[in-house]
Amino acid sequence: MPALQRSQRDQSRKNDASTVAAAITNWNSANRNGGTFNEESLRKYVDKLDQYDKSSELKVATPGASMSVASNEIKVMRGKKCPASTPAPSADDPANITLQNGSSRNAAVVVLLENNGSQKQLYCQDV
Repeated sequence: MPALQRSQRDQSRKNDASTVAAAITNWNSANRNGGTFNEESLRKYVDKLDQYDKSSELKVATPGASMSVASNEIKVMRGKKCPASTPAPSADDPANITLQNGSSRNAAVVVLLENNGSQKQLYCQDV
């Protein structure tokens, strides 16, 4: 039963990443004149998340080459794209991911999955 529950939570995390990716796409469409979104402006485009509290666990990270992700947050990195392959599942905390450069309208949405319980894995979705 715990494996099924982990799988369901991981699927909810992936769904939440898709919800945030769609919110970024909608924000980009509504703000064609440029500018960058932040946590506050992005939250207006997100109705509900299943595994995360959008008011405290949705984070827009400062652009950099890599970022770390905690299990209780969904992180967005503006101007970046997901790597060709995400780090393999690991018993060590695979909380860091190195992202590729993208355009100002790109973003990478990253969550940490439980996988089989003893190994965690990052999930990255491009916008």
